[in-house]
Amino acid sequence: MYDNYISLGSNCEVGFQLRRWLGRDVATFFNWLVTPLDALVKVIEADFAGVYAKENLRPTGEEEMIFDAGSGLKFHSAFRKELGRNLSGPRFDELYAESAAKYAMLAERFRTLAQSSNRVAYLVKTTDEEARHKTMAVHDVLKAHYPDHNFTLVALQTSDREEADWGEANVRNRYLTRFADPSRAHDGHVPSWDRIFSEFPLRPEAVKRVITILAIPASLSLWPELAETACALESCFSLVL
Repeated sequence: MYDNYISLGSNCEVGFQLRRWLGRDVATFFNWLVTPLDALVKVIEADFAGVYAKENLRPTGEEEMIFDAGSGLKFHSAFRKELGRNLSGPRFDELYAESAAKYAMLAERFRTLAQSSNRVAYLVKTTDEEARHKTMAVHDVLKAHYPDHNFTLVALQTSDREEADWGEANVRNRYLTRFADPSRAHDGHVPSWDRIFSEFPLRPEAVKRVITILAIPASLSLWPELAETACALESCFSLVL
């Protein structure tokens, strides 16, 4: 049994399913981002250094999303309501500072949990053609940075790609009947997700604790709403590199 579930992406679907299963949101760094496996490795390897740096942010074709050219991640825009796709304007610096502080706090929360004695189940979706190789790269960088960390990395693919268990320590390859359509990231295949959560259960005493420790503080309360709105507007697209 586990003490925590942590989403590593690749988009909002995992976050929505954690919300459904736990009964409320938890605030973790990758919950509402678009996270290709290559970018995930890069960010953890760098210990989040340079992530969301102002000079690396780029507008995208989706008003709700911005691309971090330094890390390869896509973030829900903190600027869209006032600035649209523009990354400049009279309040840009202020809005950027507020959102950067929130991501810095979530990065520190990720580190703290990985350095704790908690047993963590990391959940990551992938459609990558090199899923096994890149999943192992994520595992290896977690082990390198947090050698005492007790975790299982659960790599989720669709059932049309099902194969025998990879037999890798601390890694499990599992399969969902389907992924949610990117335009409806909240609409996951519930029986598949329930099967995953049941196979990798939280300790009964951990359910309340994980919500208490990771619950979204008032200052972050807008982020799940922002993410849900953006996902509904076809913004949570999985990137495959």
